[in-house]
Amino acid sequence: MTAFESFVKPRIMRKLFAMSILGLGINVFGASVEFPLRYDETLVNQGFASPVISVQINGDQGIFLIDSGASITVVSRWFSDRANIRLGKIGSVGGSSGGNGTSAAAIVNMFIKNSKGAKEIFKKKSVVIVDLPDVFQRNSIAGIISPQQLLKDGQFGTLSLSESPFFRISGQQPRKEDRFFPLNTIFSEGPGGQQNVLFTLDAIVDEVKTSFIVDTGADGASIGAETESGKKLLAKSIPTDEKIGGITGKPEVIRIVPQAQVKILDHDIKMKIRLQPISKQMSADGMLGMQFLKNCSLIISLKTGSISCP
Repeated sequence: MTAFESFVKPRIMRKLFAMSILGLGINVFGASVEFPLRYDETLVNQGFASPVISVQINGDQGIFLIDSGASITVVSRWFSDRANIRLGKIGSVGGSSGGNGTSAAAIVNMFIKNSKGAKEIFKKKSVVIVDLPDVFQRNSIAGIISPQQLLKDGQFGTLSLSESPFFRISGQQPRKEDRFFPLNTIFSEGPGGQQNVLFTLDAIVDEVKTSFIVDTGADGASIGAETESGKKLLAKSIPTDEKIGGITGKPEVIRIVPQAQVKILDHDIKMKIRLQPISKQMSADGMLGMQFLKNCSLIISLKTGSISCP
């Protein structure tokens, strides 16, 4: 071996090895990367039953709720101000109860730690900046993450809602070892022309056909009081002192069906159903939250979704 070879070859081999490791990392990310989630007992006791995740934007860290019922990521204005997020077009956003409030669109890079402690970057994600209720800031909740929005076309996300929840992104569809049921997929156009995705499933509530958005951001189950399903269930409901306001809506008193007989997936159970105001733009009769979804698993993409519940 010449002096030139003894000097250059090791460096070339080290560079090639580094490139192969980099390539391996990209392939591993394409195959599978997992993000640990957690349940916060303090938040659960206040009605925030969804899992949470820490997200960094512009170097500022915040806690976000994982909300499969959100078609776009929402950032609270107090966190947006703190993180110096550059605002774009001003518009409006409707809460679950149909309220409208001023919002602004923004494009951000989000950094999230994977299960190995390394940061993954989700580049140029569209978000809306909203004045969320004061309870969000009191509990240091920076906003609401749509797990669908973390996916690219051709990727699959597994959202496990077990006692140790996680969100796994894979380049291949996971094997469905348990019994999974297909979900209905609802498409809509979001800010900047991006495609928003929501997932719904059908159920029968006291012999009334109903459709629910699969909503990990909700606590219980609710049906719009003004939907056909809600009107049919009204006679079985009772008034309450409970109020609901959605993200930006004015709080309104709701009614409940305390022991509704619900047939959903392969379950036949009794549930409390809220009858409440919802936005007329909602793509289903109501929302199915964590009281039912806890310990379920979702497999979602930008085109399809399925669910398995114990």
